[in-house]
Amino acid sequence: MEGDSLVYASGRVEITRPDLLATGDSAFMDSGRDFARLMRQPSVQGKGTRTFTLTGGVIDVYSRNRQVERVVATPNGHALSKDLELVADSIDLRMQNNQLERAMAWGKSRAHAVSPEREIIADSIDAIMPGQRIREVRALRKAYAESNPDSGVVSTQRDWMRGDTIVAHFDSLVTTDTSSKPKIREIIAEGGARSFYQMKNSKGPQTEPTVNYVRGRIIDIMFEEGKVATVTVTDKATGVLIEPAAASTGEKPGAAGTQTKKAPPAAKPPVIKR
Repeated sequence: MEGDSLVYASGRVEITRPDLLATGDSAFMDSGRDFARLMRQPSVQGKGTRTFTLTGGVIDVYSRNRQVERVVATPNGHALSKDLELVADSIDLRMQNNQLERAMAWGKSRAHAVSPEREIIADSIDAIMPGQRIREVRALRKAYAESNPDSGVVSTQRDWMRGDTIVAHFDSLVTTDTSSKPKIREIIAEGGARSFYQMKNSKGPQTEPTVNYVRGRIIDIMFEEGKVATVTVTDKATGVLIEPAAASTGEKPGAAGTQTKKAPPAAKPPVIKR
């Protein structure tokens, strides 16, 4: 120790505070600047109502008035919370009132974000999550996003979208059910945008969904209750909608002893605007 402000520690270091638990093999703390650095397999765990964990090569902790405001991990950053997992060379977490408010990730190895039902990959990712519930995720440069298909769709493939930039908006309104995850409300791809998504069909085999592929400068997909509602393609719009063939019964129409039933109406596809 140097005076009452500088502290150096090594060997199974553990820092316990009301708002976090930090561990590492080496640590440096400057109480005058409200700054701490942890090295060699460091880990920081937030103690708020919605906990998070951050690991990396070196972790810097910035505080104000004894409350953590910012935690930065580099290299090999890995952040994990209830609604989001981030992996990147560098991760910067911003906090308020002991809750994670924003998470930024970037680096040469690209940033990778995983939420309950989707994954996003890009050169950099910025997740805005007030109250530690995801509200908006921005993916910049060579962005790629994939998600599980709509409920009722049986498929081994996932829906996906590409573009120079992808922005996803979530319904982050607080509900009484604390276990519920924010639902996707809108996702927009800009710059050489492409998207592939699947819908439940009512004609062919249940294992063969209706497939829609579109391209354009901008693709804007709106969701209702977690399902695709409308797709708007702007500039150089092109695409294809493929429906599976109706399942064959192996019987000739009008054969004796058989009844002909009308097929149920086809599932209403999303509206595509150009």
